[in-house]
Order: sequence, then C-alpha cells, then structure tokens
Amino acid sequence: LFSIPILVLGIITDVKHRKWILLILAVVIGIFSYYIIPTEGIDLYVYFQRMQNFGNMDIIQLMEYLFNNTEPLFSIIFFIIGKTENFSLLSMVCTIYVYALMFYMIDDYSKKKELSNIKTAFVILFFITTFNYAQFASGLRNIVAIVTYIFIIYLEFIKEKKKI
Repeated sequence: LFSIPILVLGIITDVKHRKWILLILAVVIGIFSYYIIPTEGIDLYVYFQRMQNFGNMDIIQLMEYLFNNTEPLFSIIFFIIGKTENFSLLSMVCTIYVYALMFYMIDDYSKKKELSNIKTAFVILFFITTFNYAQFASGLRNIVAIVTYIFIIYLEFIKEKKKI
C-alpha cells in the first residue's frame, strides 16, 4: 500500500524509467488482486470452480474440450492455473495484464502529446481511481477482451502500425 505513493513519485520524477515504474505499479495492483476471495454469485467464483474442473483433466481431455469449445485461450489458461491449484493466480495475472496495457497506452500517448510528468501522473491516478475494479475482478474475461481490443485499436490508429 505504501509503495503506490512512491511509485507515483517515481512516475513524476523519472521519465526515463517510467514504463518500468508503471509495470511495477501494475504488479503491485496485481498482488492486491491475488488476495481477493470471491463470494458465490460472482464470475470469479465460477472461474475458480472451472479451474478446479480443468485441473482434474488430463491433456487428452483438454484437447477434446478445446475441439468442442469456442474459448480456447481461456480454457488453456484455466487448465494451466487449475493444474497449479492456485486459482488466485488468474485474477493476479489478468490484473497485471490489463493495468500494464492501460499504463503503456497512457504513458505512450502522453509522450506523443508532450504532457508534463505531473499531468501524466494525474491521468494514471485518474484511471486507477475511476476504473471499476470490483466489476473487473468479477468479469475478468470481458475486461481482458475489451482492453486487448482497445490496445489493438491504439496500435493501429494512434501508433499507426497498420500491419496489426
């Protein structure tokens, strides 16, 4: 908890290493999400149950499941995390991924628009405080998909990498 103000100070003062500081901030937020205990009725609780089921599968059963399913990427993630029996890794990994992508886009765009370090830190803090984390933690798959799509659009239209 005390690391967040220090990281924000680093964002303001150290432009050269800001991407690394933002990645560390994403990891800190991801560590918080690791300790979420899902209650019955939210998606994360259902994901934990699915990972438990996937953890009981062998590779042949997984292949059969993937052949008949429309969500192969999350099924593979559920399988891998299910095998570790550490289901909290799902929320942690997804949180780090989403926050790291969003921080990357904010940092990159602020450099493109030549925003000051304080304005960039303000935008990052604004994102952190307005992002509905409770809803995100419940519906990980939706937010991961949306942020991935936003990132692809960002690469194509803002960074003008047309080959994506």
